[in-house]
Amino acid sequence: MKQTNPTKIISLVIVMLLQTYAFAHGSLSARIAERTNEIANSPNNAKLFYERGFLYQQHKEFTKAIKDYNQSQKLGFDDSIINFRKSQSYYYNDNFQLAEAEINLYIKSNPSDVKGLKLFAQIQNRLENYPEALSSYWNVLINTIDIRPEDIIECSEIALNVNPSNYDEPLKIIDFGLNKIGSNTITLLLKKLDYYKFSNQQTKSLELYNHFIESVNRKEFWYYKKATYLVEINKKNDAKIALQQALFAIDLLNLKVENAEAIINLKTNITQLQKTIYHE
Repeated sequence: MKQTNPTKIISLVIVMLLQTYAFAHGSLSARIAERTNEIANSPNNAKLFYERGFLYQQHKEFTKAIKDYNQSQKLGFDDSIINFRKSQSYYYNDNFQLAEAEINLYIKSNPSDVKGLKLFAQIQNRLENYPEALSSYWNVLINTIDIRPEDIIECSEIALNVNPSNYDEPLKIIDFGLNKIGSNTITLLLKKLDYYKFSNQQTKSLELYNHFIESVNRKEFWYYKKATYLVEINKKNDAKIALQQALFAIDLLNLKVENAEAIINLKTNITQLQKTIYHE
């Protein structure tokens, strides 16, 4: 049976993604043109200007979006969602003062809406009002049912902005996310590992490395990562053991997997790290 070339598969996937992206933007352009024709026939229709503004926003033409939103309001569109959309457009255009003014209007009408509170937090973060940003983002995390790992991480990074030398609050936020989303959420565990390492919590860092090793079937990469960290903290004898464990894990692989490019590169990295340890 003829094997499929992995390179061809990757190339095909890339082409398909580019086509999808081009289609999405092409579709938006067509819809913008359609709304433009409708506006030409109904130049006083506030809703059409709002709809075209949102299409411009999705097309990342934020200045045009804001212009349409303003015209929509001038014609009488008074739904508070337009304040939220204007705030988003100002935010993506790096005009944080105007973004703040619009999101404040939206929150005044929708005080418990989490998407408004999140955007408010992001704006305050860019304005370097870190405590206010953190307080608002905590409200988002607590009141959002289907919170995303990216939101947890963003909030933890804002907490670090509040006090760059204190990792207690960022770690508290990560733990909150692990409890709410799932204790094995890999992106959150990786961020937790970063925070442990940055704050020089060596024992907890190694415990988390061991957790990764124990929880996966393919352990060779994690043994190598652990060894690299052990070298960083000057525990070279322990690093030697971890590298031997990595090589043993590789020996357990079947020949096809062992000859894969990723494993060959890993073995090269292991050899180089061993040389570094023994030559120091």
